[in-house]
Amino acid sequence: KKVTKSMSLKARYKKTILKIIPTNNLFFISIIYLIIIPIDFVNL
Repeated sequence: KKVTKSMSLKARYKKTILKIIPTNNLFFISIIYLIIIPIDFVNL
């Protein structure tokens, strides 16, 4: 259940990030993923 929760959160973050940030700003997206991915590992 926690895994699915984190997956849904990732999907939400992806959607919001893609809405807010243009796709050409991959630098910011990579930074956000570097922040999000460790949090997911902690949640697991």
